[in-house]
Amino acid sequence: MNRAAAAKWLKQALHDLDMAGKNVGLGGYDTAAFLAHQSVEKLLKALFAAQGRPAPRMHFIDELAEQLDLPAAVSPGTDIDATTETTENAEGVKPGVRPVPSVNSVRSVVQYRVLG
Repeated sequence: MNRAAAAKWLKQALHDLDMAGKNVGLGGYDTAAFLAHQSVEKLLKALFAAQGRPAPRMHFIDELAEQLDLPAAVSPGTDIDATTETTENAEGVKPGVRPVPSVNSVRSVVQYRVLG
């Protein structure tokens, strides 16, 4: 484990996430979306460092998640198709759409794995 590198990735990811939230408050949704993507990318790279692996030089969060062999609960969900039925089941989930974890739950997992 490269604890120092993992902590550095984590610190920057949390900063980016904080800035994304502030941009939402200002109506800067395009900037918020970019920063949220950056945050997830850096959280995933923190996991690489925590595993003692070099972070790949790429920006595709789905491929990073696949390389980390993350469980399905944290992997990207399916896209919503315009023909997909929009009624929700008893659990409040639309058919054909996997629930996606909240940013806070992903952040908690990464902080636990990186910082122990």
